[in-house]
Amino acid sequence: MKSGLQKQIFPWFPLVIFIVLVAGIIPIGFYYYKIQKRDIIEEKHNELRAITNLKAGQITGWRNERTNDGRLIFGDPLISRAVTDFFVGRNKEKQKSALLAIMKSYTMHFDYSNLILLDNQMNICFSLIPGDSLVCTYLLPFIREAKQKKKVMLSDLYRKSGNYKACLDLIVPVVNADDPGKSPAGLLLLKLNPYQTLYPLIQTWPFPSKTSETLLIRQEGDKVLYLNELRHRKNTALTFQLLVSDKHLPAALAVKGVEGIQEGIDYRNIPVLSCIKALPPSAWYLIAKVDISEVYAPLRKQMAAVVAMVLLIIFTIGALTGFWWRSQRMQFYRNQYERESEKLALAQHFQYIVKYANDIIILFDNDLNIIDFNDRALETYGYSREELSSLRLVDLVSSDLLADLPDDLNKLRTEEAALYETVHRRKDGSVFPVEVSARIVKVEGTWYLQNIGRDITERRQAEDKVKQLNLELEQRVIQRTRQFETANKELEAFTYTVSHDLRAPVRAIDGFTRILLEDSGHLLDDKALSNFKLIRANAALMGQLIDDLLAFSHIGRSELKLSTLNMAEMVQAVFADQTNAVQKEGIRFIVQSLSEISGDANMIRQVWINLISNAIKYSSRCAEPEILIGSEKNEYETIYFVKDNGVGFNMKYVGKLFEVFQRLQSTDEFEGTGVGLAIVKRIVSRHGGRVWAVGELGKGATFSFSLPG
Repeated sequence: MKSGLQKQIFPWFPLVIFIVLVAGIIPIGFYYYKIQKRDIIEEKHNELRAITNLKAGQITGWRNERTNDGRLIFGDPLISRAVTDFFVGRNKEKQKSALLAIMKSYTMHFDYSNLILLDNQMNICFSLIPGDSLVCTYLLPFIREAKQKKKVMLSDLYRKSGNYKACLDLIVPVVNADDPGKSPAGLLLLKLNPYQTLYPLIQTWPFPSKTSETLLIRQEGDKVLYLNELRHRKNTALTFQLLVSDKHLPAALAVKGVEGIQEGIDYRNIPVLSCIKALPPSAWYLIAKVDISEVYAPLRKQMAAVVAMVLLIIFTIGALTGFWWRSQRMQFYRNQYERESEKLALAQHFQYIVKYANDIIILFDNDLNIIDFNDRALETYGYSREELSSLRLVDLVSSDLLADLPDDLNKLRTEEAALYETVHRRKDGSVFPVEVSARIVKVEGTWYLQNIGRDITERRQAEDKVKQLNLELEQRVIQRTRQFETANKELEAFTYTVSHDLRAPVRAIDGFTRILLEDSGHLLDDKALSNFKLIRANAALMGQLIDDLLAFSHIGRSELKLSTLNMAEMVQAVFADQTNAVQKEGIRFIVQSLSEISGDANMIRQVWINLISNAIKYSSRCAEPEILIGSEKNEYETIYFVKDNGVGFNMKYVGKLFEVFQRLQSTDEFEGTGVGLAIVKRIVSRHGGRVWAVGELGKGATFSFSLPG
């Protein structure tokens, strides 16, 4: 044994190992270099694809946003009416002022540098910026197509004569308000400055790079035209061109239909790695590129690192193998000692766990005799150690369950493990419920039964208590349901009283007063007539209060019928119903984008009716009343708001706004009963939302409500 160990640690063995390891390290280092090279190139390919897709999505989204702006203007009845009145109306200056106000609002809210109005003969009527009123001949085909097809057109990038700056226009035909089937009443040209929006979108790169660049190109004849400013050359947008026949130029490959990752020579005559993507429906192509030298820069660093790593590994292996053979004998005996120590520690640890465990642990032999147990078993069953050692399993099981024991053991022998609940008895004859985890343990062909038990008396008591509590809860639910039904019946009786018994005397007061005025009004003086009219007005107010009170009561009892609601259509319809022709003309009604939501259509419509009618009422005394409606969405809810520039209110009394019959203005100033906002609060609360308001005296108010989703 000793000589064998000496041969095992003889120095030539680690020497052979060292030679073999060194011989394997070099090809491994080379293979690692190849893998790194492949990964770096693949990473750069994926990076270029991701950037190209990102930029393509941003540019396409930008174009879609501009087209959607045009469609909003195309379908805006206010603009259609203003343009039609401008061309056919008598007071040109007044119509022009109204149209200018609308056009300025669009340039204020959207990224347009100018807005020009053309008539049907493509003559310029006026421009928001007088010095920018020249229509380039490049736009004429787009204008004709927009007029003929009655559709929004987005021009391509172009340059005006005498101006090196790039331009882009949105052409919107305006529907004839008097006869939509006719030719457009006129055309609007919305001027876009690509240097403010489009070019920064193209030129940004997600992370630092010295040579990376994004190009936007299109084909013109046998040449490729670069549409945006280049990183490495200045003032090149729409001026710099190269031949399509250049087979190494990525831009030339793009117009030939090639897409994806390509290697080539760019406009600087420098090798580049590029990703090409077409941008339909436009004639544009997008190219994201980076110099090959920058791509392989990390690879050169990796090569140096690999060489250093290989040399370090060879040196380390040499040092380790030098010490390895000297430590073998010492390590062998140390390992043997540690293994024996671990076995002893594990045995002592297991013995301690079994002895002092909180659960009952008993080991039975093949004949179900008890051969081992822990201290917890002695405490639970009440036997002495000698007494428990002389018992069998049948002595521990309750006599009522002994008949089931053979079947349980047969099942346990088949499945070799089981978890069940049973009843055991103590030395004094008392019984207790126990949860048993039983398992068959086989040792050299002989099987033993190991039982781990737990006294579950407290758990059973807790379960019984839960059952009792559940029974009590069911009785309480039945009792509360009966109380709720009684309350509902009382509420229905009250509603009947209000709607019939209380309304009858109010109607009688109003009717007899009206008859008295008709029959004897000529005999009364002015003061008496004023008093009688005041009586009728208060009777009418009382009737309205009864109606509002009934509506408020009905909201709390009616069932919600949920559906998906188009809030934009609902708001427009409510405004149309709540205003006459004079009010529609005088109020500036602005509806921003409104998110759809799930709710009860009739109830949510009532919310809009109350809020919009309040806005109309309290802004009616303004010289230029304005109502703005919009929404915003977060992770938990959608918030809608109605903002007006009316009389407003003192935030000191905001807590009274949504209470029944609470008013901040007198009925002499503004009519109403003070129930409308309370109805709004109850409807929104029924939907799981919330309501609030912000205002300032003389500066208007904003009423907001939220709905889940």
